[in-house]
Amino acid sequence: METLTLISALLSIFCWISSSFGDFRTVEVLPGEDVTMLCSNFTSLSMIAHVFWCRLTNTESRIRHISSMLSSDGNVTLYAGFQNGRFTMTSNNSHVFLNIKPVDLSDVGLYFCGHNINRSVDILNRTYLKIQGENPLQC
Repeated sequence: METLTLISALLSIFCWISSSFGDFRTVEVLPGEDVTMLCSNFTSLSMIAHVFWCRLTNTESRIRHISSMLSSDGNVTLYAGFQNGRFTMTSNNSHVFLNIKPVDLSDVGLYFCGHNINRSVDILNRTYLKIQGENPLQC
């Protein structure tokens, strides 16, 4: 019973976050395909101190930090659970990308890209990654 209550609470939080953050893009892929998610709205990455990707799924109890990059050196850090070779973070001067190769069911969720400047965190892009043919989360 406690597990069911926890799952219900997590789904409610996921739906609240989805609606609270406003618009987000939906990317739909087949299992086994590769996907690249885009984070934009940077005039120049050299002005940003810290860029990151996070994820929230209906099977995890918290938002998980996937990767981050210090724009001054371009070095990417992949965090625990994402160091399996399937996740990569890349950038050019104005965009940051998260690549997942290949996508599986555990990757379904809401992905956030943002940056941290002077201890102020801004979420810039939100993308819902969906597997084609799977039931979407109903909020």
